[in-house]
Amino acid sequence: MYADSAYETETDYRTVASYVTQLQESSIGGLNTSLERLTFVDELPHPREFGMLQYLYLQKPSLGKTIKEKDLASVIYHAEQLEGVVLSGVSRITTDRIVVTLARRCMQLHTLDLTGCSQVTDVGILELATKSLPLRSIKLNGVTGLTDPSISALAKTCSKLVELELADLPLLSPISVRDIWSYSRCVWLFITCQTPSLIA
Repeated sequence: MYADSAYETETDYRTVASYVTQLQESSIGGLNTSLERLTFVDELPHPREFGMLQYLYLQKPSLGKTIKEKDLASVIYHAEQLEGVVLSGVSRITTDRIVVTLARRCMQLHTLDLTGCSQVTDVGILELATKSLPLRSIKLNGVTGLTDPSISALAKTCSKLVELELADLPLLSPISVRDIWSYSRCVWLFITCQTPSLIA
């Protein structure tokens, strides 16, 4: 701007200064953090990308041989803005430690798929239930160690839950199914099993 420009006013300076301040506050390393969100499919991000990770989909069955639990735990610990996580491809290394870390660190989590993660127990799921997470979709198919208390706790505390999959959970009884229908506004419930207690 030239000094004698008709457009150069105190208001213009304030507007430009405000805009520059907003850009500086929302920028880290030259990237606008309010716009830059990343999705990783079947691979872990580089540490410098942890802060921008929004979705992590680990679905490929062979991933459990190449990804270590400590590396996965580190990603989840540092990626606090995660909104969606699928861990069915790393079911062999997904433990309660991973689920507890998700529950404590990822406050924006709305989608979680733990299909086949048989090392996850009620401990991890109860931790999810104790946090005020905006969970809308949870898939727990084949997480065979889960019992009624953890499923009932999810139904009672996850007020935004609209999808819940509970296939092949042999330890569930009609108690948890009743709690899902009583407390949850779940609109999609998928249950299959060969357990007489649920069929009766």
